Amino acid sequence: MIDHSYFSSITADGAAPRRQKSMSGFKPLMTTKNSKASRVVCRELPELFKLIETRRREVIEKYFGQLLVRGQRVGLLRKDVPARLMTEILLCATEAILNPVKAAELDLITRTGFPAIVSAALQFIITEKGRAKA
Repeated sequence: MIDHSYFSSITADGAAPRRQKSMSGFKPLMTTKNSKASRVVCRELPELFKLIETRRREVIEKYFGQLLVRGQRVGLLRKDVPARLMTEILLCATEAILNPVKAAELDLITRTGFPAIVSAALQFIITEKGRAKA
């Protein structure tokens, strides 16, 4: 896995408290266990599961979108791949892997699955400068 500490330089403008507050939006999405209960929610209460997916998408678009744009600006991430495309790749991978059926099949919980997806995606977009800071 990648040590994500190099992203601290992206917002080295004193935005650490803002960044920490913004990341708190991920906590509910990362602590949900993909157990029988969540599969039942998916099957029995599809509107609730849709709400969870919608919220996850909004959070990823908002916060990772900003992070990826900043990473490109400071040269830590490739500029030849638009930040919007990188964000969409994260969204698609998250939706495909962290749904209750697939997550159960892979024996994942969101807390471990989401960071693994982000780490795998970042492997392909980090520049040499970004790797040097990792």
